Amino acid sequence: MVPDSEMIERIRGGDGDAFERLFRTYGNPLVRFLYKCMSDIPVVEFLVQDLFIETWADRSRLNPSANIKTYLYTSAKNRALNHFRNLEEERRNAKVRILELPQSKTPEDERQRGEVAVAIQGEPGPA
Repeated sequence: MVPDSEMIERIRGGDGDAFERLFRTYGNPLVRFLYKCMSDIPVVEFLVQDLFIETWADRSRLNPSANIKTYLYTSAKNRALNHFRNLEEERRNAKVRILELPQSKTPEDERQRGEVAVAIQGEPGPA
């Protein structure tokens, strides 16, 4: 077994096999870690994949003396928190957009506007 510091040095040098070993070691555990708080496997898998893509792209910045496991888990947690923040902001923006919709002109328009509000926000629209 290659020590993490040596593996990081190899990754910094562009060794794809060492990077694959890093992914095989930590990929699934990171998915399980994030799944505990998110319960959305496609999003979790995307976040972990994105973490590894960025890690490879920025491999020259990896610190061989730092704990790679701590780095990966902290980065994964931060990505999950950012994802939740983005979802909340999207929800708020959707609410603003609904409020800015032009006033309905017919009862059918009003009914559809209410359905859209319920679908997007989970909140009742105007009656």
